[in-house]
Parts: sequence; structure tokens; C-alpha cells
Amino acid sequence: MHRTHSRGTGVVLIAYVAMVLALTVLKTTYRIGYLWRPENQHNRSLELIPFEQLWASSTWFGPIFDCLGNFLMFIPLGILLARMTSWPLGRIVLTGAAFSLGIELTQFIFAVGRTDTDDLILNTLGTWMGAWWLRRRAGERAACVSVWVIGLAVASFALMVLLTPVFYPAHLMP
Repeated sequence: MHRTHSRGTGVVLIAYVAMVLALTVLKTTYRIGYLWRPENQHNRSLELIPFEQLWASSTWFGPIFDCLGNFLMFIPLGILLARMTSWPLGRIVLTGAAFSLGIELTQFIFAVGRTDTDDLILNTLGTWMGAWWLRRRAGERAACVSVWVIGLAVASFALMVLLTPVFYPAHLMP
């Protein structure tokens, strides 16, 4: 890998980590239009039975969305770490698991969401999937495109957060 690939991937990795932290442990500090309200993010729960929400929920959409979201949200971490480092797959997966565990513990300590074994499992699987795909299936072109797509997704998130006060002023929110 060229040094410039590593530098660019590192910048995207830092921005991606910041986005994940914003979505998980800083979610009480901003809003996104009518979709994301900080006052709805203050809660604390501890869910220790894996995938209990799949059979205990009164709806099917919420649990499926939550599971898919947690899995998909960590695929970029696996891709970026695999692209940027020469670490073995196991080390990348352990890094993703440790990052996820840190998020879950922080959410519990500061009461900013559910601390859930599902999240830890699915985030770890997402990290594995991203790293495995990049190392075993993706060519150089797909790897470069992946980093760009992740960077664009992070930039889109940042724009939504930054532009919400412009298009949805707080005094007009119901």
C-alpha cells in the first residue's frame, strides 16, 4: 500500500470513529431534523440476553433495523483497519470488539442508550465482515472505492448535523 493511501485512510478512519462516537455516546448533544432528538436519547438499560428483542418486541421492524444497523455500522471499521494496517484478521476483530465494548460501557455509565449484548456481538461481526471482505475478496480498486464511500457517508452525516439548525431551527420544532 502506498503511503498516501495509508494517510487518506487514516483521516477517514478518524472521521468514521468520530461519527460512530457521535451516534452512540454523544447522541444527546445534537439533533437531525425531526429524525433525531437529543431529549429522546437519555435512557439507561442493560440487555444481557442475546437477541431477546427479536422475540420480545411487539414489532418486527425495530429489532431488525437495530440488528442490521449495528452490523452494518461496523463494517467500515473492519474495512478501514484492514486497509490501513497489516494486522491479522483476529487483531482487527478484537479491536472492533474492544471499541464496541467501550461504547456499550460508556452508554451505560452516562445513561445514553441501551447497553446490549446484541450490539457487541453484531458490531464485532460487522468488523469481521469488513476486514474479511477487504482482505479476501476486494481488489485494490474496490478497496479505494470503499474508503471513498465511507468518507462520503461520514461527510453526509456531518452535513446533516451541521445543517439541521439552519433548516430546522429549534424554536420551530414541535
